[in-house]
Amino acid sequence: MKHILIFILLASVCFGANEVSLAYEVGNNLYFRIFNSTGQVWNTSGTPDFEAWADGNVADYDTVLTGTGGSYYLGTFPSTANMVDGTYSVVSYLRAGGAPAVADGVISSSFMEWESNAEIDWGAMIDLLDTIIATLVDLAMPSTQAGKAVR
Repeated sequence: MKHILIFILLASVCFGANEVSLAYEVGNNLYFRIFNSTGQVWNTSGTPDFEAWADGNVADYDTVLTGTGGSYYLGTFPSTANMVDGTYSVVSYLRAGGAPAVADGVISSSFMEWESNAEIDWGAMIDLLDTIIATLVDLAMPSTQAGKAVR
């Protein structure tokens, strides 16, 4: 039974959608862009992949942040074969005109730890390690019942 619990916990340490979140004034058009460690930007058109920045492709670099009520916006990080494991910079923008533009203002910047097509949830990872350690201790040190070791 303990082995099943560990497997379930391992499967739950990653998110699956809406990994990008942002609090911002209601009613705005927000989006984010993703940059890799070499400064390339994620191009969402055709077969999505990273490329060197080109002003002419700026409309292909955005991923929409959707308002969910109040002042909360969510967006989904792309999960494709070209989005390899790594640390990415996620930069959010306020769209000033009808389409994303080079001059749109940055409103937020953060990092995303990405592995196996999901964000690494470090809080869940720490909880998982605590559970694994407790399970190993239980297995190594049997509990006692009425002063006698139970095996």
